[in-house]
Amino acid sequence: MKKTISEWKKSNYAFQVMGLILIILFHFNCSTHPIADMEDSLPNSSDESILNDMDQATKQSFEVAPAAAPTAPVLTKEMAIKGKKYAPMKKEDGLKGKKKSDVPAVIAAAEVNPFKHLSQDEKWKEIDQKSYALWSQFSSATIATSEVHKMQVSYLGVVAATTVLTVEPEASIQGRAVYHFRTRAKTSDFYRWVYSLDDVLDSFVDKEFFVPIKYSLKQREKNKDIDDIQLFDRQKLMTYFRYKKIQNGKETKNSKDAPIPFYNQDYLSSFFFLRGLPLKNGDHYLFPTTTKGETWMMSIKVAARENIVINLGKFKAIKLEVNSKYSSDLAKQSTMIFWLSDDDRRMFLRTNAEVKFGSIKSELTFYSHNGKTLYGTP
Repeated sequence: MKKTISEWKKSNYAFQVMGLILIILFHFNCSTHPIADMEDSLPNSSDESILNDMDQATKQSFEVAPAAAPTAPVLTKEMAIKGKKYAPMKKEDGLKGKKKSDVPAVIAAAEVNPFKHLSQDEKWKEIDQKSYALWSQFSSATIATSEVHKMQVSYLGVVAATTVLTVEPEASIQGRAVYHFRTRAKTSDFYRWVYSLDDVLDSFVDKEFFVPIKYSLKQREKNKDIDDIQLFDRQKLMTYFRYKKIQNGKETKNSKDAPIPFYNQDYLSSFFFLRGLPLKNGDHYLFPTTTKGETWMMSIKVAARENIVINLGKFKAIKLEVNSKYSSDLAKQSTMIFWLSDDDRRMFLRTNAEVKFGSIKSELTFYSHNGKTLYGTP
């Protein structure tokens, strides 16, 4: 064991991987602290300064406000979509087609759509038409205010951390109600001498259409600070990506503005989205996911239904194969396995992600729903 710790300390590899798994496993919070210890002040961040190259009006339009009495933008005739049709699904697409009568009124009744809705860009037009039907199958019933997942993470068979993912109080952006999803990464005192990190990720998702509006990542790690903001303009159908990294005193900046389809997810919101899909055996879902100004297709396959045993007990579970195109020096484009509870809550029970040197696993150790503890101890 001493040899293993020594090897990890020498290369910092283990905790570089742990930082990576926060990205691969939708940026779960990495910590061996109780949940209460995670409620201290968030890491200082100057991330909003990376938006200084944008005009003031655009910056202000993405400011987060309390959820009190949100009002939708005033509609214009040009913003209404009348008689919009979509292409039927093909079997090989893995998405089930919907008749217009099956589409929720919020989408079918395009006269009340506050956005320009489906993209007319040739690159995204067909994908948006397919996504139009897929989003109609989504249910937000799995989203609960004050929901908390806490999971224990192990690497190479060694328990290295725990993770926490929360649903925060609702907010508003541009006068529209948004969900607020958050995850935080913070190493424990024991591991901090090897590699320290204190990371926070926030995703704000439009409640009506379940598409992201703002994504913010603050990474505070040993010898490295990263600020990453992605804004999603649902009227112009553009994403604005701004990035800053300070490592060993050297600053690096990056930015990109790019067209997006109307229907997409950011990396964190995509996992809340998949929980709300029908998830019938054999289903295969493909949907656009945007990260760092690039949009790619995330693949979700419903592999099986099985009974699994974790420390909290025995659960009926839905096994999912999630193919992510995220890659880096340590990660590879491969399949992650998720086990969700086969009930109305769709809790994350267990995960397994392959990296270039082994695999990282996590298991649920605590879960609360609408503020009520259902499993485990905080």
